[in-house]
Amino acid sequence: MRFPLTLKIISGNLVFAALLGAVCIVAVSTLNDISARIDAFSALGGSGDATAWKPLAGPLLEISGLAREAVLWVVILGAAGLVGGFFLALLAVFHILSALGKLKYATHLIAEGIFDLEPQIRSRDEIGDLARELSVMAKKFKQYEQMCLDASPLTRLPGNIAIERSLLEKMRKGEKFALCYIDLDNFKAYNDRYGYAKGSEIIKATGELVYNMRKSYGREGDFVGHIGGDDFVLITAPENIKALCENIIHGFDKLIPRYYSPEDLERGFVVGIDRYGVERQFPIMTISIAVVSDAHREIASPTEIAQVAAEIKDFVKTLPGSNYLVDRRRNKR
Repeated sequence: MRFPLTLKIISGNLVFAALLGAVCIVAVSTLNDISARIDAFSALGGSGDATAWKPLAGPLLEISGLAREAVLWVVILGAAGLVGGFFLALLAVFHILSALGKLKYATHLIAEGIFDLEPQIRSRDEIGDLARELSVMAKKFKQYEQMCLDASPLTRLPGNIAIERSLLEKMRKGEKFALCYIDLDNFKAYNDRYGYAKGSEIIKATGELVYNMRKSYGREGDFVGHIGGDDFVLITAPENIKALCENIIHGFDKLIPRYYSPEDLERGFVVGIDRYGVERQFPIMTISIAVVSDAHREIASPTEIAQVAAEIKDFVKTLPGSNYLVDRRRNKR
């Protein structure tokens, strides 16, 4: 059986009131009995047979009066305790129900996808703590929602918003980092030759490859993102650059032949149309990685990182085969 919280609180208060009433009844009964016995004992002082007790009659009567006064105070304090306890219980019930109503409404908003909320509960108790934790959770949900909306539907990797947030967080903390800008060479020619479905398979496989290499050769806190198309980003520590880049290149070169026909692999190229509309031969797809690090230079913003990475990428893509190149310039741009 389900009991509402209000019923539980009121039931508990009634049990407390019953116990307090029982204590008061026992106390009053005991004090009355004491008073009656004292009165009977004091009466002996007026009889001829108990002349020795006459000097005690006055003090005993005084004690009897104090006992009656004690009875009165027990009744008054007991009644005040019952009334005050019931009043405080009502206040507690009102506070709890009001707070639970606000929390219930807040959870309803979260369920509806509204994460900009702040339950107006300022109490310094467990309910207030719960409200603050709920607010923190809503902010986390909002960040997660942004990441999901920004993520690539193909690779499920976070996109530009999450990439920029990761860079800004590392810059704010003063952590040294290296951004690896990963791009596929001759991807458009492959797409034209084999179609977008096969091209999507390569993009998905490349995302999985980069992510797995981060798990194997990176460290806690490293980040993998998908800018879009055939462009990826890996953010890691400067000391991990060599191991990560070399293993990504090795893994990609081993992976890519599966996606070409034996005839194209034997020729070593596919025929396609370049951006100028000229037919020419495009080599088997390779991978290029441009690395920008703040290990030896000061970087002011994510925009500057993107500019430097684009410069390095344009150069490394002119090199034959799969390669990576680290920007080792020390002067601030």
